[in-house]
Amino acid sequence: MLPDKLISVTSEMLRIILNSPKPSDKLLASLLRENKNIGSKERRFISETIFTVMRNLTFISNSSKNIFPQLFFDNFRNEFLYVLSLLLLSDDDRLSWAYHPKQLLSKIYPNKDFQVVDFILEIFNHKNFLTLEYRTNWISNAATSSKSLSINYLENKYIDDISSISEILSCPKWILDHVVEQGVSPSKFAESLTVPANICLRASDPSIYKHLENMLDGHGIVYSKSNMLPGCYILAQRAKIDNSEEYRKGFFEFQDEGSQLIGLALSPNGKCTILDACAGAGGKTLQIASLCPEADEIVASDVEYLRIKEFSVRLRRYRHENIAIKHAKSMNYEHLDNVFQGRMFDYVLIDAPCTGLGTARRDPLKKFRVSEKLAEKMHLRQVEILDMYSKFVKPGGILVYATCSVLMHENQNTVSKFLESNPAFEPDRLKPVFELHGVYPEGLSDDAYCLTLFPHIHGTDGFFMARMKKRD
Repeated sequence: MLPDKLISVTSEMLRIILNSPKPSDKLLASLLRENKNIGSKERRFISETIFTVMRNLTFISNSSKNIFPQLFFDNFRNEFLYVLSLLLLSDDDRLSWAYHPKQLLSKIYPNKDFQVVDFILEIFNHKNFLTLEYRTNWISNAATSSKSLSINYLENKYIDDISSISEILSCPKWILDHVVEQGVSPSKFAESLTVPANICLRASDPSIYKHLENMLDGHGIVYSKSNMLPGCYILAQRAKIDNSEEYRKGFFEFQDEGSQLIGLALSPNGKCTILDACAGAGGKTLQIASLCPEADEIVASDVEYLRIKEFSVRLRRYRHENIAIKHAKSMNYEHLDNVFQGRMFDYVLIDAPCTGLGTARRDPLKKFRVSEKLAEKMHLRQVEILDMYSKFVKPGGILVYATCSVLMHENQNTVSKFLESNPAFEPDRLKPVFELHGVYPEGLSDDAYCLTLFPHIHGTDGFFMARMKKRD
């Protein structure tokens, strides 16, 4: 595909994604599947370009409008896509094309003035470009590098405050306000959302670690072992291995380190009964089954029928005969009691519906689409879900509440409200549970019963987990 055609296709896909409420990662995958004539290298270019734009949306758009007005094309979104395309095109390892980036832009827009293109390339290709400090200096340098650059953007000098961080690192201010309340560096957190998330594999059993490593080596896949979790492998880049024999046999699953830590927070053992109350497609259910193969029964339940149906297909790759899949059609207690056949459980995991803000590296538009109003709405729903499913915990049983969010309102506030109105439950320390598996998450105090994972601290997606025990 010719460069100008590829950039045009990329631009159109970006336009569709920006104007759709669907998750950006899934929508892009669907768009690429529909265009079967696009080669693998071109797919990589399209994917990396679009995701880089989305992760840095605010900064790139403001830079385009205010610092480089002479590069402002009729279609604003196309403009900053093309500027970013230059950066990717300048890397010979991505795609080998006949055109120098500057020549390519001149070919697409022959009547435009590109006197600062070389300057943009030099700055954007700097290894520290994603940091707040470098971007702040870049803005100052840009204003003095060419007389044609606009300096209106710099009337208010950038300092290390929340508003500046929000604009330079493309993260809404209200989100940064929430992480600051938790003692987290807003700049470090925002920087962490400008880079891709890790691609992690979870080995289903310690006995196949070596076999899995041989498989990765055989495919020429570069990987590293997790510093936090045993049996977790971090790939250096995406690889098509979900069609491998090892995947078909259930030797591994794709699962983020943080998600795996939630299963360890539950840590079921012995001949017990377990309820995964919001099981979705069953990723954590499968991990729980691996952690506790002697469990009498593991019930995977969810109100979303299509997710449960997806899990039933996924489960065929495994031999976990103690997993039962149940569709909970409503949050009514009588209905749930009937679904669970009047049983109570030794362990209950509630991976509650949430804003999903912790997965913003995988779905970059999420940080722009999530609002405080939505977080409040989710909080009220989460309190209801937590209260309802807690009724199915046996006396002396364990309840773990989890989300893929970093907002206190969905996390600590939800759990605190639950504990205040449910005196039968008490906090249960996480550290001894993790130590059983040789896991020592950073920042976890001796008596903490809850933990928030942040990308810049733990290298994971953003997750929260709280472990509680029902009094005998």
